Amino acid sequence: MREITHIFTTSVTPTSFMLDYFDWFRQKGWRTVVIVARDEYSNELECGAERIGYDIVYAPYSRRPNLRCLLAAILFTARLMRSSTSELHVFHTPVASFIAAIARMFAPGRLCVYYCHGLVSYGQIGIKRMLLYAMERFTCKMADRVIFVSPSLAQYAVRHGYVDAKKVLGYQGSICGVMPNSVKSPREIGSRSSIVLGYFGRICESKGVEHCFGVLDHLRLAGVEVRLIIGGQVEGDGGWFDSRVASYRACVEYLGYVRDKEAFFNSIDLLLCPSSREGFGMSALEANSFGVPVVGFDIVGLRDAVQTGETGFLVEPGSTPALAQAVAAYVGDPAIYFQHSSAALKRTGESFRRDEVLSSQFELISTLRKVKPTG
Repeated sequence: MREITHIFTTSVTPTSFMLDYFDWFRQKGWRTVVIVARDEYSNELECGAERIGYDIVYAPYSRRPNLRCLLAAILFTARLMRSSTSELHVFHTPVASFIAAIARMFAPGRLCVYYCHGLVSYGQIGIKRMLLYAMERFTCKMADRVIFVSPSLAQYAVRHGYVDAKKVLGYQGSICGVMPNSVKSPREIGSRSSIVLGYFGRICESKGVEHCFGVLDHLRLAGVEVRLIIGGQVEGDGGWFDSRVASYRACVEYLGYVRDKEAFFNSIDLLLCPSSREGFGMSALEANSFGVPVVGFDIVGLRDAVQTGETGFLVEPGSTPALAQAVAAYVGDPAIYFQHSSAALKRTGESFRRDEVLSSQFELISTLRKVKPTG
């Protein structure tokens, strides 16, 4: 039996698409090993392992790492890579990939792939950008091949010198695609002056949740009756977010971590994606699969998930008024909303079915048999 090791080191949320990703390798006869830190998701990850059949190895990593913690994680990963029987090691997430890239220096001869879900230096400025850029360039240099989750991310990385184009194995439109659901017909917004907006995903600075509250202000001043439903977990100090939700309690509902995605997307008219950085924009793709158009910023990654003017609108990055204007366009023209909902259902059904995306991903990984490790 062939073996593959997925290195997360920090954390992985055991969402349905990640579990399906692990399960696909098992179905193809591969033993799958997942390296991850022990955290609040561990019980779910272990339940998935018992149900699907993958192995978990816990890394010595904490939520607030110091130098000692990083060194321990690097040495742990190096020891595991040296003793592993895996034919392939796949790095996921920026921190885990950097740790694995350093560890590889002490474990040569292993075939390593960096699965780039996004570039953390994108959108940063000054010294912080320089340090993150150097970290990501090093990770790409130490990997034998790099897979990007979107075409625009791959193009940006090559153009800005993160990676040599010869190392780019290919790119995927999302890691796993979307699951079929019960929504078969396009949505209609009708001739009403109200709308329900949604936000779905991590709640942190780079995701731009603050813009959602700004959109509410603009629309209410324009006389639009609007509600906002937020689903996702807060990262770091959530005091600012709690106070914002409290001050908008009349028109904002916070659900916390959402397990029933179908119920969430069926409860909203539009999804807001105000991120300053994305690898692909999985939440946008999932919204489209339920016939929900998306309004977001025109950034790397998201422009592959959303076809602006067809399945949603992408506007000038950082402009809250532009987001509000795009939302208002739907309220003012129900026909455009119906057209975009129809196109969203058609596109996700034809191009992003989970079984087809997983199959093409497996074929992509399988081409690595011909690659000789350089480390």
